[in-house]
Amino acid sequence: MVAAKYSASEFAWANVVGIESAMYYVVLFDDGSISHNVRPADVKCRSQNLPEENQRVAIFWSDGERYWGKFLRATRQPKYKVRFLCGRTTTVESDEIFEMGRVPKKVKFVKALWNTSPSPGPARLLIEDPLTLF
Repeated sequence: MVAAKYSASEFAWANVVGIESAMYYVVLFDDGSISHNVRPADVKCRSQNLPEENQRVAIFWSDGERYWGKFLRATRQPKYKVRFLCGRTTTVESDEIFEMGRVPKKVKFVKALWNTSPSPGPARLLIEDPLTLF
């Protein structure tokens, strides 16, 4: 049982029903900021393949703007498929999921689903170290 992101600002209780891996790029932007989760589809470079280390790339995001930076490396990150207690299924990233008993106080739960809180019992993530699967 985990707390997983249910909407843009709220979490709800869910069960992990699967884990998959997604590739992201680490990019150093011209303003000095670094992003570790740039989708490869958002990156354009001279070659159609994986950019070379320190290669200049353009990033096109949904805001319609073009951002420039340097490609640092590709990385794989887990994505968790979860089923909420209300029955809805979705996929969340590792920063959108918390083990029961380790939920930060700042996390807000969906009020409509608050009554569907999990029964007390031992808390454990279904897979201890998901990165060992990849």
